[in-house]
Amino acid sequence: MEPLVAGFTPFIYTDARGMIDLQSRIPASATGDNVISDAHGINNAGQIVVIFRTPDGGYGTYRFTPVVDAQPPAASTAASPMVLWPPNGSMIPVTVTVTATDDYDPAPACAIVNVTNTEHLRGGADPDVQITGPLSLSLRAPRRSGHGRLYLIKVRCADFSGNATNAYSIVVAPTDACGR
Repeated sequence: MEPLVAGFTPFIYTDARGMIDLQSRIPASATGDNVISDAHGINNAGQIVVIFRTPDGGYGTYRFTPVVDAQPPAASTAASPMVLWPPNGSMIPVTVTVTATDDYDPAPACAIVNVTNTEHLRGGADPDVQITGPLSLSLRAPRRSGHGRLYLIKVRCADFSGNATNAYSIVVAPTDACGR
């Protein structure tokens, strides 16, 4: 069954969190396929009286106590490609795929926040790393001798309540076909 869409979505405003969509703060188990169509009052405890539409076209009331989301999203990442080849010193585009889930936010925002290169031990910007988008970057395939390098890509995912978590991917940049 398709969920009902109300003409308006009720919001609540707080100085700390700004505008909050009330429908997004109610677990599906509490309302089923019902859609909040209006909010009518709030008491000192923060409970809100709402009117909802049922799938059969009826209406009902509900005393809603907003849930405080204190849990960060769960996230995992995968980089593609995972190995930079050939080791000719060129910058190779890399894409990071993120799987992020949250109890309340259906689409946590994720972005690359840092990349560590095992061969870049000096401070300052790493010339072998270029972040080109929220989940894309270019990494240099080394041409130096030695054991090659590893890039550690740190991705931060945050839900609409401001809870955040980090996930990591590793990209290997060998200096020869044996992976060294």
